[in-house]
Formats: sequence, structure tokens, C-alpha cells
Amino acid sequence: TEIITIEKAYRRVSVDGCEVIGEGENGKVYRLDNETAVKTYKNSGAIDEIQHEREMARLSLVLGIPTAISYDVVKVDDTYGAVFELLDPKSFSSILAIEPDKFDLCVREYVDLLKKLHTTQVPQGKLPHINDRYIRQLDYVMPLLPTELSEKLSRLTKAVPVYNTMIHGDFHTKNIIISKGETLIIDMDTLSVGHPVFELAQIYNCFVGYSEYDHRQVMRFQGFPYETSRRFWKCCLSLYLDTDDTKKLTETENKIRCLSYLKLLGWSMRHHDPENPDHMAERALWVGELSELLTKVDSFEFETE
Repeated sequence: TEIITIEKAYRRVSVDGCEVIGEGENGKVYRLDNETAVKTYKNSGAIDEIQHEREMARLSLVLGIPTAISYDVVKVDDTYGAVFELLDPKSFSSILAIEPDKFDLCVREYVDLLKKLHTTQVPQGKLPHINDRYIRQLDYVMPLLPTELSEKLSRLTKAVPVYNTMIHGDFHTKNIIISKGETLIIDMDTLSVGHPVFELAQIYNCFVGYSEYDHRQVMRFQGFPYETSRRFWKCCLSLYLDTDDTKKLTETENKIRCLSYLKLLGWSMRHHDPENPDHMAERALWVGELSELLTKVDSFEFETE
């Protein structure tokens, strides 16, 4: 042990046949039994990611955000996993898919948790600023727009003020679960701080944006139809802003959608085949929507509590 590092081998866990109860950018969460779940990571060398997520979860709990902390690291096939104690966990996606009578309950719980996040002040330097992630997308997206619109997009994106309140970064219904009657957020590795408009842009993409060209995508990912997904977004935005005023909702949604398409186009330019006809058509749709919206908005900010 003075010459080489020797560590205890990780126990192996199989997720074959296990229900997926959560899914984010970097991995999936499986129900192992009625009391435990395991998050597997896409990166085969995920030990650093697991440690990072544990630290983010601990920070969240200290700040009063309900989440789960892993108590064990395991080997799952060729990657690693983090085991959590979750009593009979059920995601909001599964509830919306099979229990439509609980739609309003899911909306209320979802928005309450979102508002709790967005009013939680984070100690300086503990989390990165989400503004930087969106500003980096500009290099990919500005060449797709006419000069006047690209310059306006850049100016408005960079003008969003720096907030020090918490942003989850992947706040969709597969990452919101009920365990023993308590609503929790999981998949904490994307935490940051920033203006809520950035979070809402990502939420719009999860429920609407990614599926605007192919409505079947939301069914494949969330497990419920596009109509349900779009309705969920509309109801959540109305409750989040505490208004039924159509004018105010539309104006705020237009701001959100500008950043949504910035993120979508940046993601597509990095990950999709530029010559694929479907991807070209999808990008054309997003470019068209973004171009029209940029003629209507003069700021991406909106009033928050």
C-alpha cells in the first residue's frame, strides 16, 4: 500500500429489468426495490461525477432543498452507480402517464419546489453561474441568424443580470419524485445559480422545445403525450407567475423561448449531423421561431418574487 493505491472493490449491482424512475443529462435512476434506487452514469469513469453530485446534494439539503444523498457506490456493468435510500419512489412522469387525475397535484408540487429553488440564496462561490453556459452557445448560434438578429440575441443574453439563487438545470418530471409522501429533486449534478429565466428555458425545452418538430419525442423520453406535456408547461408557467393574464403569459413565454431556442440550436450544432435532413428541418424550425421572437422582445428579464 506504500507503493500503489489499494481500494476495496465495489460491489456489483444489476439493473436488468429494473424500472427507470429518473433520467437526466448524465445518467439514469433505476428502482432496485421498494426501498432503494441506483443512479447509473453514462461516463465509464464516473467516480468524480458521483463525488460531485454527492457534494451538490449535501449543499442542497443544508440550504433546505429536499433531495436524496447516496450512501454507497457500486459497479453497474462497465460504469459506476450511486445507491440511494428511496422508499417506494415514483416519478412525476410516471404519475402523469398513468394517473391523469393527479395532474393538478403534480403542477402544484412541481411549481412549489421550483419556487423554493429560485428563492434559495447560495453562498458566494459554491455553484457556477448558468449565464456562462448560455453565453457559450452564442458562438454556435449567431452564424445561423441575420447579423442584426444575431447581435440582438448576443446583447440580450449577456444583459441578463447575475443572480445568486439556485438553478437545478434539468428540472423535468423524471427528476421530481415522490418518496414516502415527500416530493424530492434528484439528479443534482447540474446545479448552478442564476436568473430563473434560464431554468424556465430549459423546462420549456423538456416539455415543448425538443418535441416541436417530432411530437413523439416527449413520449419516448417522459412517457406521456405531447398534448399533456404542453398543457403541463402552460399550467406550470401560469402558476409560477401567479397570473392568468394571457398578455403577461405570452410576453414572458416569448422571453423564455428565445433562450430555449438558443440552447436547442447550440446543442444541435454540437451533437447532430449537420447534413441529416431531419436535423436540418428541426434547426430550420427553431431558427424561424427564434428569428420571429427576437423582433418582439427587448429584454429576457421578467419580474420575480
